[in-house]
This record gives sequence, structure tokens and C-alpha cells, in this order.
Amino acid sequence: MQTQDNKQHKYKWIRVYGHQRSGTHYLAALIDKNFYDSAGYLRHYAPENPHALYHEVSIRPDVAYVYIWRRFDDVAQSIFRMRNRFGLNVDNLDAFLSTRYSDMWDTSAVGEVNIVVNTINDVKRVNKPAGQKLGDKKLTPEEYWRLHIESWKQSGNENVFLINYDDLQYKFQETMHQLASFIGADRGSF
Repeated sequence: MQTQDNKQHKYKWIRVYGHQRSGTHYLAALIDKNFYDSAGYLRHYAPENPHALYHEVSIRPDVAYVYIWRRFDDVAQSIFRMRNRFGLNVDNLDAFLSTRYSDMWDTSAVGEVNIVVNTINDVKRVNKPAGQKLGDKKLTPEEYWRLHIESWKQSGNENVFLINYDDLQYKFQETMHQLASFIGADRGSF
């Protein structure tokens, strides 16, 4: 795609996906800051469900799908610490790790969570039932985490780029250059 600045991009849009608590919002903010083209030809937009499995996503050729993943231990500890937000009724980390999401989901405790959806062109607040995306899973946290990541790793789609959260933390420049190369953006530094 040609922009008014005569820059070449492989994609018109970027969508960020990842398992819950894996850094999707962090990565989306980095993309908005570093890859937005003022001519409007390269935009990040938040998918309706940024935590979808690969087969739940309608793939388009003009969209770059960037999937961020994080080590299971870090994801599990983060979800456990925020278990009330997810509507999970479980007392300790060991029980959390060994119990299926559907068995620890407390529908009576589930309220609404105010979520801010940011895109380069729009900011809106959405109220969603807490835990909705995890409460119907008949898998343990690790089983669901593995299923989620494998669905994206095995996609075989050239529009999909995988990023490890730790690489963004500890190899930031290198990882951002790889992302820039994938989407066809010319950036010297970040």
C-alpha cells in the first residue's frame, strides 16, 4: 500500500490478539505510538474480542494479526491476583491451577467491568460481564493457555506475527524491528 508520504506498507490494518493478561493492551499502545501513519493507511484497531482463538477470527489479507504471548506462570499469577475481575471463585493459587474455569466461575459474583477500548481514531468505554470469556471454558488455566497459544502458533498464516512478552521487555529494539519488518514499516528506532 502506498501512503501520501510514499511509504510502502504490507498491510492497511493491524489487529492485536493474545490470551488474557498477556500484554495485548501494552502491545497495542506501542503499535499506536510507533506505527501509525498520519495519512491513515496503517491503523491499529481493537478487535471485538482481542482474546479470540485463531479459528474464531475472520482473516483478511489487508490486516496484520499480531499475537502476543506470555509465559504461563506469569499469566496464571496475574489472572489469579485479579480473580474477582474475572468472576473466579477460588481461594488459592494451587486450587486455581488445578480447577477448570467453568468450575470456579461464580456467576453470582460477576458484575460488569468497565473496559476502555482504544483505537487510533476512537476511544470508548464498554461495560462487559466480568469473567464471560473464561467462565465457559471447561479447561484448567494451563490447558486453555496452551490451546490459545497453539491455535495461533499453528495458524500457518503469513499475516500472523507472534511476539513474546518477555522479548518486548528484554529485547525491545530487536523485537520492535522484527515487527516493523513484518508490517513493512521503515523505522530506525523506537
